[in-house]
Amino acid sequence: MTVTSTNPTKGAVARLIVLALVVVAAPIIVSLAIGQGARGALVSLAGICAAMATVGIGVRAGLMVALFMGFGSALVALASSSWPIAALAMAVVAFGFGLTAKRGWQTALAWIPSSLGFVAADAANLGSDLGTISVQLGVAFTIWGLVTVGILRLLPVDLPLPNAPAVSDSRALAYAALLAVTAVITTSIAIAGDLGHPGGWLIMTPFIVLQPYVQKGWDRSLRRAGGTLLGFTMAYLGASVIAQSWLLYVVGIVSYAIAMYALLRQWDYVVYAAFLTLAIVILEGVGTSVEVTAEYRLEATAGGVVLSLVAMALALPLYRRAARKYQLEEY
Repeated sequence: MTVTSTNPTKGAVARLIVLALVVVAAPIIVSLAIGQGARGALVSLAGICAAMATVGIGVRAGLMVALFMGFGSALVALASSSWPIAALAMAVVAFGFGLTAKRGWQTALAWIPSSLGFVAADAANLGSDLGTISVQLGVAFTIWGLVTVGILRLLPVDLPLPNAPAVSDSRALAYAALLAVTAVITTSIAIAGDLGHPGGWLIMTPFIVLQPYVQKGWDRSLRRAGGTLLGFTMAYLGASVIAQSWLLYVVGIVSYAIAMYALLRQWDYVVYAAFLTLAIVILEGVGTSVEVTAEYRLEATAGGVVLSLVAMALALPLYRRAARKYQLEEY
């Protein structure tokens, strides 16, 4: 599935764009058709997770992720009725994700904890019967994840994900613990404070900003903040100019394709964050207000970045001590 070409052909770019359009657009179109518009964007996350795992690791990993997302989304949706249980569930997810740093799989699996964070934050707004909602989400996540892997088999992407460097067992354990602690804090705030969708952005941000090495985390924090501000501005201005909902959906889906291309081509992270922000703010805000969604998203992301910076500052002495002990240049 994954090749090492650094100069993608026009065909590879076209396949990437088509894949992004299908993975993101199909669930949204179906959910709008059946009057469940709010769920389409959530279900599309399962496809993104499966696609990233397939391209970054392999088909078997994509299939496993599809099944895990179905099972995990159902459990997290059920757990969202109680903020302590939800916080514990997301801490377990965060810790497991952090341990994958031992294999350098953070990039390929990065959307898993973020997506489940959105499920935890959004589940209460999808209906009063969480039992039914959890089953529906679990089935939809599983089906769309498996379908996405099948699409990738038929329409392979010739652009490999950039590999994250594998880290030692001790560093992966420290990274996992840091993610788990921040997940407990963000999930507790999101669920207990009934933040809804903005709470998902709060939960997601530390998963993106925090890195196994604090130095890289500081850099990622600054670039994440800059990209978010740029994406917020584009979304706000775009929504003030474009009145047609269908055109906003098109802009959002195309922006997602650009974001994924920027990630695969290893462009500056600011570009990836900006277009990803633009895409998700528009896709999530078309049904209500893109401007309000952008404002909430900016506030939640800022909160997540601040929390991540504080967590890294507190962990810095331990990381420096370990770096000196093992004679590492990075800490």
